[in-house]
Amino acid sequence: MSIVWIANLSEEFDYENAKSFGELRSFTSGYQNLGNLERLNIMLCKEVYKTDKDDYLLLGGVILVNVLAALAWLGRHRKVKLLLWDNRIRTYRVLHIKLDDFDRLFEMLTINESKANA
Repeated sequence: MSIVWIANLSEEFDYENAKSFGELRSFTSGYQNLGNLERLNIMLCKEVYKTDKDDYLLLGGVILVNVLAALAWLGRHRKVKLLLWDNRIRTYRVLHIKLDDFDRLFEMLTINESKANA
């Protein structure tokens, strides 16, 4: 069964619905000192190292922790399944992000720019 990794566990959120995607675990919880990004990055990378490419990353809490966790995840697996709460439909949505998609987009932009400048 997959694991749902919560980037930054917050007491303000109810994660009960996320349990349907797998066991809940967290990388961090509550307030994080953002003054030492290297320390935070090392801590997150150690946690992301434990993940499997088919696990989920649930975003919530401190925005910078979410960004760094997603970047570390992409660096490790080249893809991430993000769980985002959709308040309108009162459930989590799964967003699939792949680094290869960005590579292709930037390659297309480079080709188009070259053609425009020719």
